[in-house]
Amino acid sequence: MNFTKKLVSVAAGVALVAGVGMAAAPAATAKTTYSGTTLISFDKKLATVVGGIVAVTPAKKSGTKLTFPVTNVKGTMVYHKGAIKVGAVEVSDPVIVIGANDTASITVTSALGSIELFTIKNFKIRTQSKKQQVWQGFLHLTTNTLVVDTLNSAVGADVFTPDMGLGQIRTTINIKK
Repeated sequence: MNFTKKLVSVAAGVALVAGVGMAAAPAATAKTTYSGTTLISFDKKLATVVGGIVAVTPAKKSGTKLTFPVTNVKGTMVYHKGAIKVGAVEVSDPVIVIGANDTASITVTSALGSIELFTIKNFKIRTQSKKQQVWQGFLHLTTNTLVVDTLNSAVGADVFTPDMGLGQIRTTINIKK
């Protein structure tokens, strides 16, 4: 089953749910590879706070925007490389986990292990072809108060609140068979 058919079957089978699926290889030598970029565009009102974020290669930062390269797609998970530092807190290798009802979450690796840092609302496929998908949605901070408190401590002010709207997210997935 190819990538597009897998997405259509998942979406049809679970009303309003979109999933990213690995393509089934027709032969042992055929392999689907994924690349692309996830762009986080923070709200301009957060410019001062975002200014304190340091991007660690291969992640990049420009003004209020962060980008992470997509490295793989497995099931409903989109893998990335790179890290960001906020004060003494560093999180790396974000994974978007696509869920039901146009939602998703972003987990990252930290000194404490894997944590959910963000949620994404209204995360939908905006563009789709055999070679590319573009997903877009609204980025929110996690509802986990411990994570929110840790971020506030890292920036030295109470600027974050649970489920705070942070801006937009766009993930472009390139598919090569």
